[in-house]
Amino acid sequence: MKDGSELLTYDDPLDAELWASEVLGVWFKVPMSPVDREEFEKRIREQVVVMAETEASAESVAVLSALAAMGPDPIAGPAADAVARLRSAGISTPAWHAALQHGPQALGAWMLSDPFGDQDGYYIDFRYPGGERHAVGALVDQNIGGICKDAFLVDSTDVVRKAAEADGEVTVRDVDAIDAAALVLEAIETGDSYVDNDWTPEFKATRALLRARMHRLAPERNADSREPLSNGDATRSCKISFARPTSKISMSLSASRS
Repeated sequence: MKDGSELLTYDDPLDAELWASEVLGVWFKVPMSPVDREEFEKRIREQVVVMAETEASAESVAVLSALAAMGPDPIAGPAADAVARLRSAGISTPAWHAALQHGPQALGAWMLSDPFGDQDGYYIDFRYPGGERHAVGALVDQNIGGICKDAFLVDSTDVVRKAAEADGEVTVRDVDAIDAAALVLEAIETGDSYVDNDWTPEFKATRALLRARMHRLAPERNADSREPLSNGDATRSCKISFARPTSKISMSLSASRS
């Protein structure tokens, strides 16, 4: 598979995670009716797994291995099963497969909140064995129903935290990583229940990675079933944005991974 060749050049499992997340982001909230969108999302996942397993190459195993790490996305289980069958047939997995399967270690978490109660920013630090520290972050917007409005990946949150603490207008505190994961998962699920929203390209590209990482930390949390919510009054602007380099308290995000 074309993109599988690129995956085989990666040394860092984080790069494979991000690749898979970006693929799933392309399929997220495509401009279709809700019924057609649901059918499309189901079929595209089924077809990708079948095509990759049928090809039965090192490249296709790499594709399946990366997608298998995106649980609880529905593609993860079938992709993992296909990887197991292809391995039994003698096809090797990529160098990062084992690390991706076990996942990174969570090193801690912290959050910041604006003084108006509009937004909360969550930062959870991780490291793969032998890898560099990095952070996965989420912006939860209380103005529009407590949805996860943005997701991002950064090399380090040290500069972000120092700037936030020096700002004086936001509250910064350490939080339990599992508690933070459960809150972020709920915010993602709340946003997913909207028919549509003004999702940033960065959120779409990073959403699956963020969701997978949070699910690893809080796997026992069960999603509530929700009907799609109206977006009619979900347009109030926010005072501060924690997620992008344009914010006065997130200047270090210009060092985020490309």
